[in-house]
This record gives sequence, C-alpha cells and structure tokens, in this order.
Amino acid sequence: MRVDIDRLEFFMYRLLIGAGLNENNATNVANVYRRATLRDVGHHDIHDLPKRLKALHEESVKANPKMERTENYQAMENYNGDNGLGELCAHFIMSRSKELANIYGISLCSIFNSNHFLSAQPYVEESAEDGYLSIIYSSTQPVMGWPNSKEKVIGNNPIGFGVIGKRSSIILDISMAYFSVGGLLSAEEGNKELPKHTAVNDLGNYTSNPSEALKGGSLPIGKHKGFGLAILGELLTSVLNGGTTIEEKSKMKELFGEHLHTQTIITIKQDGFINQETYKERVDQLQEFIKNKDRSIRLPGERSLSNKARIEQNGILLKEDLKIELNHWARIFNMQDRI
Repeated sequence: MRVDIDRLEFFMYRLLIGAGLNENNATNVANVYRRATLRDVGHHDIHDLPKRLKALHEESVKANPKMERTENYQAMENYNGDNGLGELCAHFIMSRSKELANIYGISLCSIFNSNHFLSAQPYVEESAEDGYLSIIYSSTQPVMGWPNSKEKVIGNNPIGFGVIGKRSSIILDISMAYFSVGGLLSAEEGNKELPKHTAVNDLGNYTSNPSEALKGGSLPIGKHKGFGLAILGELLTSVLNGGTTIEEKSKMKELFGEHLHTQTIITIKQDGFINQETYKERVDQLQEFIKNKDRSIRLPGERSLSNKARIEQNGILLKEDLKIELNHWARIFNMQDRI
C-alpha cells in the first residue's frame, strides 16, 4: 500500500512530538525526513527515523537542545549543539548562515556537539529554494579504509551543495567513500555484490561482499582524491570548530550521544554578484549545455528529482518491516494513528 507523502510527514511529526520535540523542532525535523525520503534511495531517510526515536526515548540525545554561540567573527559563527539531533543542529546553522549571508554576501556557520545529520540534500535543497548556494560538510567517525590496510583512518565525511534554476536544479549529496555505511547495509540486505576495488575486509584485502566491507571499510572515491577531500571535510568541521577529534571518535562505540559528528555550512547570496533571474538562467544554461551534448548524462540530483515528482503524485511504498517499526513507536508514544 502506498502512503501519501503529506500524511507520512504528519505522522513523522507526531512521532517526534511523542519523542519530546517541541512543535517547531518537530516540524523542522519532519521536513528534513520528508525531503530525504522523497529521493527514494532506501537509506539516509525515513529508514533511519526509528534509530532517532530510540535515541530520543533513551535520552542519549536531547529533544530540544539549547544551541549556544561559542565564537563569532564577522560572517563566521560557531555553535555548541548541546547533543541535539544532527538534523536539528544542521537545520539551525543552515538558517543562521542564510541570515549572515544576507548581511555579508557569504557566511560560514559551524556546529559541534551534534549528531548524525541524515544527509546533505535536505539542507542544501531548502537553501537553494530560498535563493542561496549552500555547501554543507559533516564529519563522521572513522569508517573509511585504504587498500592493503586494515585500519579505518578517516570518516567518509559527506558533502552536498544545491542550486536551482528556472527550469532545472543541481543537488549533490555524496560521501567521500564509494559506499556510505547505509549503502553497505542496503547492499547487504539486497544480497548485492559491490563493484571491485571499492571496499576492503577487516584484513585490508579487497572484497565485493558488503558484510565483509562492514567489518573492514569502504574505500575513498578516486583513491587519493576522495581521501584528500575527506581530510578537507575534517579540517572544515571538527578541526576548525573544536569538535570531537578524530582520535577521540575512533574510540567511541555508540552512534548517538557521544558527539561524533560536527557540521559546517558555507552559504553564498548569489545576487551579491548577479541578480537572481540572471543567475537562474545561467544555471539552466549549464544544465542544458551538458544535456544537449549527451542526454544520457545524469546530473547530480536528477534521479532524485524524478523520484520526488513520482512520490508526490502517487505516494511512497513503505516496506512492511519499516511500518511495523514506526507503528511500534506510535504505540510507545500513545499515539492513536498508525501508518
């Protein structure tokens, strides 16, 4: 049975209220999950919500954190996320970065003492809809290895950016590894082999088995190129904002409540250079030049945009085990409605 996306968003909102979030926080987090789920990738979306509800129920993360500014210098601000949901922390600095960009033209906002932010797309998409170009980075625990090494030495440190033209949009959301942890779990669940030379097992040897890769690690995209960009992500997040160091993160065992993640957003107000209409036309020109050369080329976010249109019209098909999990939390929170 397909579920209407508006109904699903409201159900997620009610679950988050049940977990202790206030109305504003629940609205923002539910919208993050809506945006991520509309991509229809099967991970880093509504499938992750039960983990967040569990963390909130166990109070390993705070439902309504008090985010405090710890440093600021002109267009740059740093915040303590007070062990809040990563979705709340990232949404907060995204909103603040837009406010600063309105003043300075460009801004950088960072937050530590945060948690997993789900994915980059919801934040940069919303920012692009509001007329900005935002780039978001998040640091993670060390999950990425190197060929012939059994050590996990750096996070896959996701990055995303988004722009919207008059007739097109370009939304990038990637990690610096060939596969995120969620991607490996999806491959394992689907009994799919990994492409060669994209992951190693716990001995540092190449593997195409996702179960072995989960014990070892996914490898950096483009080898030294992805590895270098992952280091840049670490520099712009944990190193810059004073968050949990990579050495400390390597010793932590829990995903939530140990402040593993930090996020940084750089936001540009494009009409500091050219007006919005001209900028959007030039975005479309870029997209059209590439597509006119070869229609088979898929631009970043193109498949997700198609999935979004389909789900908004026809609803989304949820797996039965996911519905069971979500309804389990609805019962715990004494909700009458079920999905």
